[in-house]
Amino acid sequence: TESYTLSLHDALPISTLKNTEFQFTAPSAISVKLAADFTDWEKSPLDLTKNSDGVWSTLVVLLPGRYHYRFIVDGTWCNDPNCAELIPNAFGSGNSVIEISR
Repeated sequence: TESYTLSLHDALPISTLKNTEFQFTAPSAISVKLAADFTDWEKSPLDLTKNSDGVWSTLVVLLPGRYHYRFIVDGTWCNDPNCAELIPNAFGSGNSVIEISR
């Protein structure tokens, strides 16, 4: 007999997924990455793309929920200056928090 594994994404309607844009302004940076609980932090950070105004961005598809993240700018961990909520982390700094609603 055949068996199938159902992932969390398979069990939820596609309409629950939300396109979420992350941005960081750093005109002189060479590299900006997004590290988050949904990227397994520095193990699989996402590369951001720089526009002509020096704003780096990436679009991530996320399920509704609460996520912690930081940016890595030219190898240095940075908070999101546009994020209103910052919570302490185990490294003596803070994580930015984003809430994706349904």
